[in-house]
Amino acid sequence: MPRTILVADVDKPLGGLLAAWLLATSRDTVVCWAPDAPGTTKDALEQRLRSLWAGSALGARMPLPGTFSQGLRSLEDLPREQERFDEVWSLGPTQGLTLACDGSPPASPHRLLVLLRGQPVGAFNHVSTLHVAGSKTGTIREEPFDAGYPANTPDEDAERAAEREVVAWCREAGIPCRIFRPPVPLGVPLTRHAPGGLQGFLVALLRFKELLDAKSPGYLQQRPLRLVAAPGASPGVLGVKQTLEWMCQISRDPALVDGFFHLVSPETCSPEQFGQFLGVVTGLTLEWVDGGVALDPVETLLRARTAAFEPYLTQPRHFDSTRARRAAPGSWTATDIQEGWESLHSQWVASRREAHHETARALETLERRTLDSRDGGPIEYQSAGSGPVLVCINAASQGLTVWGRFLAHFLKSHRVIYWSPRGVEDQVAVLERILEQERVRECRLIAWCSGARLGLELLSRGTAASAMVLVTGSYSPIPGLERLETAFQKTLQRMCQLVSQRPEMASLVRTSMVSMLAQEQTSPPGSPQGGPENVLATPSQELRQAIAEPFSDVRSIRNYSLQVLAEASRDITSLLGKVTAPVLLISGELDQIVSPELSRLVAERLPDAHSVQLRGATHYCLHENAEQLIDLVERFFESPRNLRPAARPHEQSLYI
Repeated sequence: MPRTILVADVDKPLGGLLAAWLLATSRDTVVCWAPDAPGTTKDALEQRLRSLWAGSALGARMPLPGTFSQGLRSLEDLPREQERFDEVWSLGPTQGLTLACDGSPPASPHRLLVLLRGQPVGAFNHVSTLHVAGSKTGTIREEPFDAGYPANTPDEDAERAAEREVVAWCREAGIPCRIFRPPVPLGVPLTRHAPGGLQGFLVALLRFKELLDAKSPGYLQQRPLRLVAAPGASPGVLGVKQTLEWMCQISRDPALVDGFFHLVSPETCSPEQFGQFLGVVTGLTLEWVDGGVALDPVETLLRARTAAFEPYLTQPRHFDSTRARRAAPGSWTATDIQEGWESLHSQWVASRREAHHETARALETLERRTLDSRDGGPIEYQSAGSGPVLVCINAASQGLTVWGRFLAHFLKSHRVIYWSPRGVEDQVAVLERILEQERVRECRLIAWCSGARLGLELLSRGTAASAMVLVTGSYSPIPGLERLETAFQKTLQRMCQLVSQRPEMASLVRTSMVSMLAQEQTSPPGSPQGGPENVLATPSQELRQAIAEPFSDVRSIRNYSLQVLAEASRDITSLLGKVTAPVLLISGELDQIVSPELSRLVAERLPDAHSVQLRGATHYCLHENAEQLIDLVERFFESPRNLRPAARPHEQSLYI
């Protein structure tokens, strides 16, 4: 007999797939609720469900019916006081660790429970995750989680809170309650925001591969990457088809109307098998080692970036699934798992391609503007967007490449004014004239490299700013701290002095200057200079080309040399106390252009400043660590006087 089933959170990946599965495999009426997309029409709901299905591992294997018109309903269109739901499906705040939770109280189950208060409900199904077990090892029974074992992550804490609330509500209402605990469902569409669990682990791996391939092509083909794992640990994966089919079979079994259900594949996935699956999809060779084994710098950074997933590789345990197996699907194939991996990887490739296009489209919106300089030539800057004003100050004579990803993101929410200093007159005065021409009364600022000095000087002269971010700033000379000037800075200054004294030497100096700025490696990847100790400090090939662009002719070399010498003649120490706006100074652990330590010491001399150092980052972290920097800067702008660099416990390893 057809039933009426309410499915919540259909605008999220797993919720939408569950609703589509029910519509495709039964004659039930499926009432959909998208709490984060109020006012969604029935047609829009169907389009959303079909889009999620097509983007999942199910899309190529199970075509959907031509229309859902007979069974699909929107909750907002129903007279709720007259409706009885035979079943209700809710999903935990991370949907089985597919999404990342921001640490706030879980909203989805709570909103649904408030909505259903007093409503007739036949049975309640809640999708949680195996990992509510937290740090408990050994055999995990199908029963309430043991709160005596702490959760590994805020995501697990959020899932525990949701389980607890659902069980209590059902007990009070006298409604049968099933708590489904699948592992991470593999083959669910990749989310645009930061994913958690297995998706987060795979995305971190692929981003890391992307970074190393850009820095040293071929490096990963010669070396395996070692990750920490423990014997007996199993990350636990289950294809999304198996997950949905199993949950629905249990929900239709009259003998399984209540309790906890572990959806565990009968074939345990060892770290070695897990690594083989990953290798096929990513092209990486992974090796698993004990936690006491010394890792090289590349592997240490990868471990920091995948810290959120490490507990699932290092906690040996067995999930009992006796009750769930009473209604397990009849067949299990490795094909479901493999297709899930392949689906996730193809989505990643498509998402990176789209991100590249989005960046290009955003930068095309920048409008070139000018004002006259003292010598009569034009001073150029660019502007676009709307919202709070964000002034971006580039390093002397540099182009947009380093800034591309960052600018593209903030153009969505800010009125961006971007400027690259190129003249030899008073650059702070030029910037003041730009802000006057743009009628800026207050702004946020972000400056990179030598632009950091200009940002500090600008605010010391009284420009109103709510917050300022200085990324791998160049602050020398500072009396008493000459020891922190890098070999690069000293050599660059000598070359600029040579060009200033003998302009005809500019063309000869150019090759050495570009090589220094790009930190080019002349040794093959197999040599010591191309090993893990050096590869992370190398700029990507894309950046090496961009860095050379401003030095394409003799005139630009001379102009750059004059800029460098002008900066080297100004001591900004006395100005630091006049900068009253909150300032965030970001340095990179592997910066060979400027000293990370100097950034920390400058922060100590500012009235209101935070200093953070990014693990494994170079001078070009604005480009190479764009996602991490964007998250950090957004949180700083939101609360500039109360910044916590690591918003989540596992992120602490990303900072030094």
